[in-house]
Amino acid sequence: MILLGRLARHDDEALRGMGDALLFDARFRSAFLGTEHVGACAIAVEAKSERVAGWYWDRGFRRSRTDPLLLTLALVAIRANASQSDREYWLGPEIAAEADIPAK
Repeated sequence: MILLGRLARHDDEALRGMGDALLFDARFRSAFLGTEHVGACAIAVEAKSERVAGWYWDRGFRRSRTDPLLLTLALVAIRANASQSDREYWLGPEIAAEADIPAK
């Protein structure tokens, strides 16, 4: 399990998609680089509030049964839903072509 630190953005960036960009980067770094080096199977986040937990939920994370502000996302789901260009960006074109991940 990879525990992500707090991902935050300034309020001025609220409508620019900065939060989504930060999460996209963290998810793909975890899915494509983390699994190769640490053997993780999921990423977890500790939401600051119920509103933030809902934001993560809307992006595919699921709540823990014991703590509603702890959410997780399976790395295999990130890898399976990655486009070919995502895989090429994170793995390089040669490795992405040989990866055992079905193309979306």
